[in-house]
Amino acid sequence: MKKTITFSIGFLLSGIALMAQNPLTPAKGFNVMVKNNLTISSNETDGPMAVGGNLTIKGNYQVNIHSVGTYTGVEGKLIGLYVGGKVDYNAGNTVKVDNSRYVKIGDLSTSTVNNGNQGTETTRIVKKTLVTDINTIRNQNPRIELSTTQPVESVQIQKSEKLDMESIFSQLQDNSTLIANCQSSVDLYDTDKASNANKGKITANEIPSSGRVEVKLTRDKVNFLDLTGEQLNKISTLVFKDNIQPNSTTPFVINITEGTTINWNSIDISGIGDQQGQYILFNFPNTTTLTLKSRNNTIRGTILAPNADFEKTISSNIDGQVVALSYNQSGGENHYQVFSADVSGCQTNNKSLPVELATFKAQATDQQQTKLTWSTAQESNSSYFAIERSQDGKSFETIKTVAAQGKSTATKNYSFLDTNPSFGVNYYRLKQMDTDGTIHNLRMVSIIIDSPENRLHAVYPNPNHGESFAIRVQDADTQVKMISTQGIEISVSTHQIESRTLQVTPSHRLQTGTYLLRIQDHSGVYTKKVMIL
Repeated sequence: MKKTITFSIGFLLSGIALMAQNPLTPAKGFNVMVKNNLTISSNETDGPMAVGGNLTIKGNYQVNIHSVGTYTGVEGKLIGLYVGGKVDYNAGNTVKVDNSRYVKIGDLSTSTVNNGNQGTETTRIVKKTLVTDINTIRNQNPRIELSTTQPVESVQIQKSEKLDMESIFSQLQDNSTLIANCQSSVDLYDTDKASNANKGKITANEIPSSGRVEVKLTRDKVNFLDLTGEQLNKISTLVFKDNIQPNSTTPFVINITEGTTINWNSIDISGIGDQQGQYILFNFPNTTTLTLKSRNNTIRGTILAPNADFEKTISSNIDGQVVALSYNQSGGENHYQVFSADVSGCQTNNKSLPVELATFKAQATDQQQTKLTWSTAQESNSSYFAIERSQDGKSFETIKTVAAQGKSTATKNYSFLDTNPSFGVNYYRLKQMDTDGTIHNLRMVSIIIDSPENRLHAVYPNPNHGESFAIRVQDADTQVKMISTQGIEISVSTHQIESRTLQVTPSHRLQTGTYLLRIQDHSGVYTKKVMIL
């Protein structure tokens, strides 16, 4: 029944046992780690939360309610809530960040940070408004409310504390893939039939209608159970046979390797407490849509679903970390039982995968086309690469194939120019085909392409690193001013590099964040945003 998983592999595979380390290490001790967008309606998270995209507030919520977490900012303060994008203040009252934890936000264009009249009250972050009365501003709902006074200027994410979500999730996806390649190593038993050690032994295809199953772990080794999504949902209660329970040297990994869309009926893992959650891992390497809506049982274990949009509506809790592409939580709690065991992944068919992908990047050109570049550190039996494009990150179409080097131990560089991207967000996925016909999904990137009406005064590259960038203009004497989200003007110099292109160079290296460009020419005044990484 074992299905070989061959997702993104970004490092060399050698030997049968790989990655003898904690596979959740890239999550940096966050209770919740989300690559794209996070929506919170209720209830709370014991530890810190990190989201690479936007945070949408739809209800009351508490963050970092226990004194846990490890990731610090430039001030040396522990971060309770990290938002790589912006905050959408949709509904609800208060998101409380407890235990004197700091908040970091990448895009403050929708937010105002307020420390009261004297600048010494506990920090509140609210929706940007034209209101000037400080007390009115502070009492807006919904809002983010800290239990400490954080300097206003420190809320903006700085370059040195920025989380590289592309790299983090590339590692998490690789780890998920390697773990999923490991074969089942535990025995299952039907407790209704088991009157002796072997009589009730069953396969994963023989889960009884009662849904009650015993699993026998082997002490002092990693124990794997391989299930399909359908088999997972047939188990309502799981008991550990002979009272051999998961611990740091006897972790239990449940690989759900089949099922891209799973409506998960939560399992009652009986006979253990919350603390055992740190030694149990539910691994969903192929799942792209995961919902937790049925059976109100506590999930004891970490959920590793780095390619999935995850929605949780049941009111019970998760005793473990949550790793997902996106996360929508409208019920229950996330407990800080971070995964605390080493798990060695397994390679495919005892041989290395054919490509070690080093980079895959997308960049908008001045013509608002997409330039894709990627490089490999080594190749073996590689036939070609396929580039797929999507507007929603879910439904992809192949737009180009590029011949691979085939066999190489040196760095090889590839590129492709997409001359017809869609306006708005474009997602690109890179696949690789072996000479034997095996297909490997490698990595996905996204980029924003301006529509024709926005191409005048297009900024490129955007995002950039704040050293210099270009603007397409219609007048050679166009005037440009750069302003921070706090209203501070940044000194810049400009010079014409082409007939309709100005190069803009700030007087000093800029901090990470979003800035406004005020562009004035004969036809009027325009405003553009530029993101500094």
